[in-house]
Amino acid sequence: MSHASRSVIRKAWVVSSQLSGFDEAPRPVAEIHSVDHADTKTSAAQGLGIEGDPGSPEYLSFQMAELARELQSAHNSVAQTLEAITTAAVQTVPGADFACVTVVSRKQDVQTIAPTDIRAEKINAIQQSVGEGPCLQSLWESATVRVDDLDTDVRWPMFALAAVDLGIRSMMTVRLYVENTDLGALSFYSEKPSAFTPECEAVAVLLATHAAVALNTAELEANLTAAVDSRDVIGQAKGILMERYQLDSGRAFRLLVRVSQTTNVPLREVADGLLTTGEMPTVHREELPEA
Repeated sequence: MSHASRSVIRKAWVVSSQLSGFDEAPRPVAEIHSVDHADTKTSAAQGLGIEGDPGSPEYLSFQMAELARELQSAHNSVAQTLEAITTAAVQTVPGADFACVTVVSRKQDVQTIAPTDIRAEKINAIQQSVGEGPCLQSLWESATVRVDDLDTDVRWPMFALAAVDLGIRSMMTVRLYVENTDLGALSFYSEKPSAFTPECEAVAVLLATHAAVALNTAELEANLTAAVDSRDVIGQAKGILMERYQLDSGRAFRLLVRVSQTTNVPLREVADGLLTTGEMPTVHREELPEA
């Protein structure tokens, strides 16, 4: 890319960042603390008597086993599972300096979840600001995206320039999905060019498969817990109405539904309000549901 082209792109990026409100100056790379995850995982493997190259099949088997154990112990909550996934991503995939999970909401907002470095949030904010980047392409096209050198890659010029300014040279993004359900993308970042080889990509895809299953399980458990909690709250609210208005269970429930619809407040919140304050919008006897 020529110096003149970079100057034009840089000016465009400045204008775009001002319009989006993303005008914070990037932190110098030297100011950002990093952990040598390679030493950590090597020491752990050697402690179990596993010797050899950290990229060997033996080490990979060890890392996948460790990942399975970590995700199993972490899936008490979605947040804990996500943190375990990004931590494992840096420890398992050679070349990764930091990682995060990226999702795009229905409103097309780019969200950064469980980043292991603050720069991950900044990079995703850049992608949303300029409307381009590897994570977005991976999510939109349902594909794995690997970038060998952002300083020379021409696919996302405005994004690449800003990412290089943050000290990022290589990226890799892998989808997290289970049975055609997209859960987001797992993104890897490196300060070195050509940090991610095809072998690294294969490891990342394998890790993402484990991670997606664990994340899907955690979300299902969280939804089930929320459903049970809501059922209990609504049941208690029904009991209050049954006693107060001498209603049976069905009529008490229909009354809660009617209040929810007329006030445009979710049913769970109507029930919560009744339990907390003992009050609901005024209900006249003639408005009570028929038996």
